[in-house]
Amino acid sequence: MRGLAYMTVALERSRSGDRDWIRSIQEEAFSIADEADRRTAMALAENMLTKGGN
Repeated sequence: MRGLAYMTVALERSRSGDRDWIRSIQEEAFSIADEADRRTAMALAENMLTKGGN
């Protein structure tokens, strides 16, 4: 879950030139994660993005 969160944060913070390859990896990881893991990862990512933590 934490890895999914980090990928989401990386996507949100990435430069436009890096977004395509990061999005590809992030979407692939999310596609194989179950719903509970996706929800937890999104909550962790939101927390990292708003509070600046890791």
